Amino acid sequence: MTSPALLDDPSDDEIDLGEYVRTVIRHWRMVVGLAVVAALAALGVSFLQPRVYEARAMVAITKPQYVMNFDPRIGSSADLAPPAKALIGLATSDDVLAALASSPAGASSPAGAQSADALRKMLAAESTADPSLVALKVRAENPEKAAALANAWAEALVTRARDVYGQGQGDVTYFEARLAEADRSLAKAEADLAAFQARSELSVLKARLSALQDDQKAYLAEQQAIARLMVDVEGLRKKVAAYPPDADVAVGDDLTALLLEIKAFSAQTTTSVQTTTSGQTTTSVQTASPIQLQLGGAEVSSSKRAGDLQKSLASLSENLSAKSSATQARLGEITPQILKLQGQVQQLENESGRLTLARDLAKETYQTIARKAEEARIAAQASRGQVAIASQASPPSEPASSRRLLTVAVASVLGLLVGIIGAFGLEWWRREMRGEVLEQPSARPVSGAAVGG
Repeated sequence: MTSPALLDDPSDDEIDLGEYVRTVIRHWRMVVGLAVVAALAALGVSFLQPRVYEARAMVAITKPQYVMNFDPRIGSSADLAPPAKALIGLATSDDVLAALASSPAGASSPAGAQSADALRKMLAAESTADPSLVALKVRAENPEKAAALANAWAEALVTRARDVYGQGQGDVTYFEARLAEADRSLAKAEADLAAFQARSELSVLKARLSALQDDQKAYLAEQQAIARLMVDVEGLRKKVAAYPPDADVAVGDDLTALLLEIKAFSAQTTTSVQTTTSGQTTTSVQTASPIQLQLGGAEVSSSKRAGDLQKSLASLSENLSAKSSATQARLGEITPQILKLQGQVQQLENESGRLTLARDLAKETYQTIARKAEEARIAAQASRGQVAIASQASPPSEPASSRRLLTVAVASVLGLLVGIIGAFGLEWWRREMRGEVLEQPSARPVSGAAVGG
């Protein structure tokens, strides 16, 4: 806006305030009139506005009476107490306002006040003289609705604060859901193991495998015994071959041949030869029924010829060879069966071990989650007092102050400013219309050089 006093010299910074004052005085009627009109208009509008009631609820921030600390490596839940400023900011967050709008009190609000933005205009969260208290104020045209909305707002704020700072039922709900899953997993693992035990032939296969392994050991021992007997038989045949075919063999050689035949046909037979002090030799052959042979003296000779004994030893050697072949064939039949049974047993043991391990892991997981769920329930109960509703709002009996005097005063000041500006504008317009130029009262004299120029 152009100043009512035009300067002759643009470089002059001095301003004549008296000219401005005189301009305002000349138009004082307009200035005062606009101020009065603005004050009356504000007063009229304040009378026309509907009555507004204010309800207030209080939320307290306190330390829990009991602090549960199950693991010393984890900090106490009391260290996470929210400050008042954080709670004030959380009170007007979108999550809290959305929960408030969906509550019965928010749903009963007018249609235009059910959105988060509309609710935010009706609400105000303030700190109090006590830093542990937060005041929640709600303004509404109906006192009952204002009180209901304030109480619903306090409940939504406390619920959200407990969830954010670990006090709500979120952890309890989470662990209870995980516990139900762990219970189902454990039941399935136990059912699978029981079904395997019902159809498994592991014990039967182990018994068959043990029997075949015992047979294998017996055949191996028999084969070794036959091999030793064949060596002894060959040694005796070489000794008997030194005799003429018609010569009588010594009793010892005949007896040795007899013992070899007994060992060949009875693996349980043992032979012992003892020499007594009288010079007599006693040979005992122990079988299931022990056999004892007594000879009168060492000089006794046998009536068997060397040729006959040689034939008997040859037949014994052939029998031993046939028996060794039969034993080897039997071992050849047993070995594949043992290997197959070993594979089947190992496969069943692997499946049993896998199912048992799955059952044990499921049981351990269930026990761990059950402990954590119980800890969460105890901790939630112990810390419920950390953020709580300190005072619920009651329906106000009188409307809230409309600050009518302050409104009239502000309107008067604004009208006064508009009047002053209008006075300057009117003065400038009049001078423009007359073609006049205001003269600066304190303007400097024009220099001679400037005039000459």
